[in-house]
Order: sequence, then C-alpha cells, then structure tokens
Amino acid sequence: AGEFNAGTTRLLGRNWKVRLSPRLGLSFKVTERDKFFFNYGHFNQWPRFLYVYPQLTATSATKVQLLGNPNLNPQISVNYEVGAKHQFHPKAAANVSFFVKDVYDYPASTRVDPVEGTNLASYFIYLNGHFSRSKGFEVEVEKQVSNHWSGKLSYSYQQTKGKSSDPSEDRVLQEIGGSNETRL
Repeated sequence: AGEFNAGTTRLLGRNWKVRLSPRLGLSFKVTERDKFFFNYGHFNQWPRFLYVYPQLTATSATKVQLLGNPNLNPQISVNYEVGAKHQFHPKAAANVSFFVKDVYDYPASTRVDPVEGTNLASYFIYLNGHFSRSKGFEVEVEKQVSNHWSGKLSYSYQQTKGKSSDPSEDRVLQEIGGSNETRL
C-alpha cells in the first residue's frame, strides 16, 4: 500500500496514477513534388485487470501461486517516424519512411522466494520491467490508374528485439522445470 500511495496523486479523496502522452506530427512541402514528415508520440496502455486484481484477497502464498499487483504502471510506447514522399509522375508517387518503436514496462510474472528460516512457499507476482524495440522501414509506390481506381505496392522490413512478450512466461517455465531467466 505504501508503494502505491507514493506513486499516485491524491485528488477528490482518491489516489490516481497520472500519465502524460505528448504527440507531435509535422509535415511540410519541400518542393512542389516532395513532402517531408515526422511523427513522435508517447502512448500508454494500462495493464489488464487480470494482472492487477487476481487473488488480492488471498491471506497466504500457499493458497495462490500468482498474485496480482495494484501498483503496476502502464505499458509505455515511444514511437518515432520520419519519411518523405516524392511525386515522380502526375498520377504516381513514392513514399519512404523509417520508424522506431520502444515499448517498456511490460508486466511480467516474477518469482518471489521467501526469507530463509520461514515456512512460506515461493510465489509469483506481476511486476513491470520487460521491454522491446522495433525498428524498420517501409517503401511504398502508389499509382492512380483512373479517376476511380488506384493501387499501392509496398514493402516493409522490421526488426524487433525484446524480453518476454508473454507476462506469464517466467511462471510457466518454472512450472515445467525450466530456467527462471527469460529469453531475449
């Protein structure tokens, strides 16, 4: 309860977690046939209730293997995109963009071992901490065939790295006798 109260703002008799989500989008003409654009944004995704509330009323870790955590922070995404569009024909254009997406504070089940000399059992609780990074580019060619028909051809390349996309992966690995370290 102390950590939750320290990480919240008190307003109207209740505690609230507050987040800012700044976003910026710029687009401007460079020449009569060229356009440059830039997008930036912070996005929040609050944790699923499953990760916050399960088994909060349990009085003993022996009754439950996985505890919820009401102090989970939202998952944060920070996105950047930069690109350009060139009209090489009155009815055709090409678009090239590069992007990066960082996501952090994924919830993950984390094993908590009891202090030596006590008869408590180990248990799992959801905590923030896992992350991912995606980066890549997209190339797109667009052509207007007639007044009512147009087509696009696009190619995207993306590379993503991170730690654990499944919040329950650590718990499942331990239950089947695997390592307690999540793969990258």
